[in-house]
Amino acid sequence: LTTPVADDDCGVTTFSNDFTSLSNLCGNTGTTSVTWTAQDACGNTTTRNRTVSVSDTTPPTFTTAPSPLTLECAGVGNTAAINAWVASAAAEDACGSATVTHNFTALTPGSCAGTGSANVTWTATDECGLQTQHSATVEVLDTTPPVFAAAVGNLLLAERRQPNADR
Repeated sequence: LTTPVADDDCGVTTFSNDFTSLSNLCGNTGTTSVTWTAQDACGNTTTRNRTVSVSDTTPPTFTTAPSPLTLECAGVGNTAAINAWVASAAAEDACGSATVTHNFTALTPGSCAGTGSANVTWTATDECGLQTQHSATVEVLDTTPPVFAAAVGNLLLAERRQPNADR
């Protein structure tokens, strides 16, 4: 609420208003009636009533929007990395707070064990119900060849002869 301007032929004019708060529709929005009072040095007053309305028409914005993520297959070790990635999304809103939800439940299995992918959509919702969405893909690949757990040596086979019945 900015101070209005008024003229007085006999001196300085002071201003006051009775604003206390908005009607709190959602977030920091709402409506109220404000009465402005202008008073000159001799005590003469003039009042003006105005309705002040604040509405929220802007959806929240992502402050952290995860980029696509590719991981090498690490068995259950990928679970922590994927959960941290999903939880890293954050949003803010100019008229209040925003909450972030996502649709991730599990990877769609890939063509070999331990691999898969998921397209994750995060939804930021402000207190007035306005929403913004962001999507990214997480993928688990297996590009590492297997490793022998123990050294493999040469195997020698001895020829085995049948006992000679003639002898």
